[in-house]
Amino acid sequence: MSTPPTAPPRPPEAPPKKGAIDPRFRERRIEVRRTEGRRRLRVLLILAGFFFAALLAWGISRSPLLDVDHVRITGTVHTTPADIRAAARIHNGLAMLDVDSGAAAARLRAIPWILRAHVERHWPATVTIAVVERVSVAAVPAKTGIGVVDRTGRVVATQSAAPTGLPVLLGLPPAGPASTRIGGRAADLLAVAQAMPPQVAQRVAGIAAADGSWTLVDAGLYFSAGRIRRWAERNFGAGARPRSISASPVSTPTARRMGHRANGVSCMNPSTLAAMSSASSPSGCSLCVS
Repeated sequence: MSTPPTAPPRPPEAPPKKGAIDPRFRERRIEVRRTEGRRRLRVLLILAGFFFAALLAWGISRSPLLDVDHVRITGTVHTTPADIRAAARIHNGLAMLDVDSGAAAARLRAIPWILRAHVERHWPATVTIAVVERVSVAAVPAKTGIGVVDRTGRVVATQSAAPTGLPVLLGLPPAGPASTRIGGRAADLLAVAQAMPPQVAQRVAGIAAADGSWTLVDAGLYFSAGRIRRWAERNFGAGARPRSISASPVSTPTARRMGHRANGVSCMNPSTLAAMSSASSPSGCSLCVS
């Protein structure tokens, strides 16, 4: 009777290699690495989305949908809209995001005539520019031509002849280029020019700083102090002394009415200036102050 075949004996299992990783740990490590990869991919996709959104927004901002289509300018008298546009550096087709209101206003204030400027964006396609110009009050001889100045003594323009209706300030250093300020006794003479009523200023040819006191010039002739005193007494009564006005109290009401001293300059009040102007010839007169 034969015996059934038996299975060959198993070879002995090799001992585990030194440093081998358990398969369970290996699977766990693979799973962790996959999770980290998915997380990194998610972050990259989010960053890419932000990048493309920003790129799209930039493209829209540079498109005709959000550029300057209208520039509205108000307040100009001596300056032109073209000058305002050039100084502000704002033109049609400029991207609205590129309009720097503060910088544009600062550049506009550098224009000699401009006192204040306000620049504002109105989405989607309009920019408004509102300016306030300086007011000319007098003229000052310059090295070449005549400088026009405002109440602060700033030269706003230089031209070949004095503007009509503005008195000329004499006895001062020559006016410089536009945007500079006149020197000497400019503040005193400007105070006199601004104190004159319009009807007087239109007939006054000039205001000069001299060593004497108030002096009228009629048709190019300087009247002496005695003639001025006699003219004042004849028109305002005995005791009127337009040349002797000082900081101390004057002795007569007539002299008090004639004027007062301000900042070292004998200044006549508007009613006195009007009376003196009406008494002068139509050709105009000049006022010299000390």
